[in-house]
Amino acid sequence: MIMKMAKYKLIMTGDLHLDPSRPFEIKDKRVKNFNNIFKQVIDKAIEEEVVGILFLGDLFDSFSPSPSVVNFVRQQLLRLQKNNIIFYTIFGNHDSSGDISTFKTGISIDYVQLVQNNILELIDPRIDTVRKKKTIGYRDINSNIRIYGVGYYESKTLEVLQTFFQPDKIDKNKFNILLLHVFVKGVNEVPQSRQTKIPINELTKFGFNIVGIGHFHGHHVKDGIKKDRDTLYMAPGSPINWRFNHLGTQGYYLLELDTKTKDIKYQFQKVQSQYLMKRILINESDKHDSSYYEFKIFERVDELVKSTELPIILTIKIKGLLTDESETLDSLEIKNKILTKFGKEILFLNKVNLSSLNYEEVSLLEEDTSFDDEENYDEVVIKQIKKRVDPQLSDVIIDGFRQITMVYDTHYDKLLKSGNLPKKIQDKLTSNIEKKVLEHINNISKSDNDKIEDSQKEEQKEDKEDKEIKTKVQNSSKKSSGVGLDKFF
Repeated sequence: MIMKMAKYKLIMTGDLHLDPSRPFEIKDKRVKNFNNIFKQVIDKAIEEEVVGILFLGDLFDSFSPSPSVVNFVRQQLLRLQKNNIIFYTIFGNHDSSGDISTFKTGISIDYVQLVQNNILELIDPRIDTVRKKKTIGYRDINSNIRIYGVGYYESKTLEVLQTFFQPDKIDKNKFNILLLHVFVKGVNEVPQSRQTKIPINELTKFGFNIVGIGHFHGHHVKDGIKKDRDTLYMAPGSPINWRFNHLGTQGYYLLELDTKTKDIKYQFQKVQSQYLMKRILINESDKHDSSYYEFKIFERVDELVKSTELPIILTIKIKGLLTDESETLDSLEIKNKILTKFGKEILFLNKVNLSSLNYEEVSLLEEDTSFDDEENYDEVVIKQIKKRVDPQLSDVIIDGFRQITMVYDTHYDKLLKSGNLPKKIQDKLTSNIEKKVLEHINNISKSDNDKIEDSQKEEQKEDKEDKEIKTKVQNSSKKSSGVGLDKFF
């Protein structure tokens, strides 16, 4: 009698963002490094003889990755194919807009299969339906393990999940794994932004053994793993530093599943980057002269250099005030001093511009203009509107901005696909905002008109009084001298 295997190894990872385009000055370095990390994952999969790689979305950084990177990915997946390892993936927000029309024409992941078919399994219920796949929203690795997948649908992700899968239809005899590309409240440190957060209890209802969570880049031991009833939630984060402000250790999970006992063992595997990408934050509440800030910069860079043998890509943020309003920090001078003191291992990309007039945070990497993940996008914009716009109009503009963000969230998929809102929505939105602004201006104008009208009435009243006085004077003059006094008035 032939005994079936009960234990299987898998790798879970995601958010590699291959072929990054920013910052432009280090694009080539980053492309090479990201490719190298992807190869490390493939090497480990072959070494451990896993049955599959579970990828949680955002394989590429854009909808149109470069042919050279696509070809590199294809060659790595062919290595997996030769070793009978299947690459299972869902699409992330950087892979596709989630619009059904793109499912017919193809998304970025499909470029990999243009030459060789069946070197990966793209799982998604809507894509499978459009492309008439035999299984809708899942693939069986073998008779014991079933992989479910739902791509990035932003606020509609849970709705898609509930439409295609019902808890009572999940085969409990199998080991069931769900792949998602969305934040899960109760597992991740969810950014305070407009991005969707699915409550953990809504997912636990389905009864999956494992839920893999992509879209969350930062790996933290306390947040990367969470058990809720019989479901294990796993958020490996991104194995690469996509931005300077990403925290935690970069890597992926190596899993061993026992399909008989439903036991799950896992290890976090660190990756080896070709450089260290760090952000230094200098935060001072008191006023200091430029030499103090320069000293603090050198102190922090020195600590960083001593902590690693890798080349360093560095960005610095300073929060504080200069004592002398005429002082400044010369970015070129500081850059040259750092390069002279610490050598070529520092790739310094920053512009220093510490304000002596305002207490403000200055991003020193010009290309890195995006907000930190932890910041509330709306509040930052609203704060800037209040700071820069006339108080009489700021409330109206803020109200218009909130309308825009609401429409933006509702029509996110269409925005990603075309870069523009549908014309009807644009016209309606523009009309509503224009109407409010015009109403406000009219109210101001009305107020001004009332003032003008009151002034005119006052002038008319004064004219009338002048005429009455003139008439009285004329009458009085005629009586006294018989000479008209019109020429004096």
